[in-house]
Amino acid sequence: MLQGFLVALVSALIYLESRLGGQHMLDRPIIIGPIVGLVMGDPMKGLVIGGELELVWMGLNGIGTTTPPNVVVGAALATALSISTGASYETTLALAVPIAVVAQLCDIAAPIVNTFFA
Repeated sequence: MLQGFLVALVSALIYLESRLGGQHMLDRPIIIGPIVGLVMGDPMKGLVIGGELELVWMGLNGIGTTTPPNVVVGAALATALSISTGASYETTLALAVPIAVVAQLCDIAAPIVNTFFA
């Protein structure tokens, strides 16, 4: 329970850092993986997973009005799930991409819901 809370806290801080504090590139999987791995107790596996996911999302960039998948949520959750369940790297890759796309849909839905309160 505590590890899950810490992973969520680290992910939220990294996500907010890139939105509020300028772009320091801390929201890349190669940075998120080892940090989540450290929280989960296996920083080396976190580094390997972060490197694997960085290769997948290396050239990802939102152009125009497109919204790219949420790399922070995808990398953090996939790394945490992989370390906690002992899943293989292939399984981690298969988990990370759909998680990031679902998080992207939530990123798009949040402003739409906020318009009802404005």
